[in-house]
Amino acid sequence: MVELTLILIVLIFVINGIFMANMVKNYCDVNLCGTARNTACNNTGQLSTSCPVGTKLFTFTAAQKQLMVDTINSYRSNLALGASINAPGDNFPMASQMNKLQWDVEQEFMSSLQVKTCASHDPCKNTWYNTSFFNIPMFAGQNIYYESTYAPLRPPLTSTITNAVFAWYNEIIVAPVGIADFVQTVPGREIGHFLTMCHDQTQRVGCTGSQYEKLDRFGTNRFTQITCNFDKAPFLTLPLYKKGETCAGCLNTCDWESDSPGLCEIDPNSFANTYYF
Repeated sequence: MVELTLILIVLIFVINGIFMANMVKNYCDVNLCGTARNTACNNTGQLSTSCPVGTKLFTFTAAQKQLMVDTINSYRSNLALGASINAPGDNFPMASQMNKLQWDVEQEFMSSLQVKTCASHDPCKNTWYNTSFFNIPMFAGQNIYYESTYAPLRPPLTSTITNAVFAWYNEIIVAPVGIADFVQTVPGREIGHFLTMCHDQTQRVGCTGSQYEKLDRFGTNRFTQITCNFDKAPFLTLPLYKKGETCAGCLNTCDWESDSPGLCEIDPNSFANTYYF
């Protein structure tokens, strides 16, 4: 009996060891990005030599993180409630399962690596969705915002964050309402930032910024950049969000009390993978 108990204990430890091994995040795993290279694979976290001299990174304060999340959620709320319209005046349908975003340290980390490249979007910024048994790739989205001035640079202001989110969301004016059912591109128009920000299955966002200077014919042009990574990106030909009565499809409770009503509360310990496959 004692021997049987010991065998069972050893077996439990072995199984738990397998589970824990599967939960280790290997950003170089070919299953995460296919032939592309993940931005975190063997990344030392150093600023790229291609960055302008004097480039400075900044992390968001707790208040700025909350502002970013709240501002994004306010626009997602508009969409969920059926209060969003495009330039022709067409109303977007209500969303039945629009998640309420929360800040995520892993997405913040991934966004910081992009900022340190001083380049355009990463070829792959996917992260792992870890379960007890295996890892599932999370196909991440990314939005980048720039603003420039010839005046002396100041620390990022509240307006920088709200301007960034508004610029992304405002692409809705050229988006067709049918995009709720069928994500598509609009020839000659940019709507990708809006799509990334308003995908209903997105749960987490994290952002980083930088400031740097470049000389041009007018003088010293000073830039502020904000990069935000989202844990899930929308897919072409799939729905941007599930239509229906607001909050009717929430897996948990619906938030009707905050400044961003009509959004589904998410379990902070869960990564529900609910793409419409």
